[in-house]
Amino acid sequence: MAGNGRKTGRKTDDSLALALASGASIAKAAQTADVSERTVHRRLTEPTFCERVAQLRSRMISQAVGKLSAGGRSAVAVLKNLAQNAESEAVRQSSARTILEFMLRGNETLDLTKRLEELEQAILKQDHGHRGHQARLYGRASGK
Repeated sequence: MAGNGRKTGRKTDDSLALALASGASIAKAAQTADVSERTVHRRLTEPTFCERVAQLRSRMISQAVGKLSAGGRSAVAVLKNLAQNAESEAVRQSSARTILEFMLRGNETLDLTKRLEELEQAILKQDHGHRGHQARLYGRASGK
């Protein structure tokens, strides 16, 4: 136990990091982890702890995106059904527009992702070549 009678240790850190990653306020996170607000502020100045919170948050977001993606097929099926079979022309038009907008946006995102990956690879190759060139230059300069 800490001097203030509150818990410390890995389990408390896990509880605190999870609460913060979930979007809890400082006060709520402190209450959840059974620590003082001062302890929360102190932990948030520690890079290792902040990285842990960020990793937890990233994992939570990834899981949420996975769950949303699982519903994607049925959402597309609903939109297709509405675009083809809705009684209202406005609903058919809106559904068709939505399908087209997301199709184009998805295609654009995939294209940009591919181009970014290609740029990153080119930069890595250039950087490795540059380092090799530097090593050869410095090796010669030092008589190696």
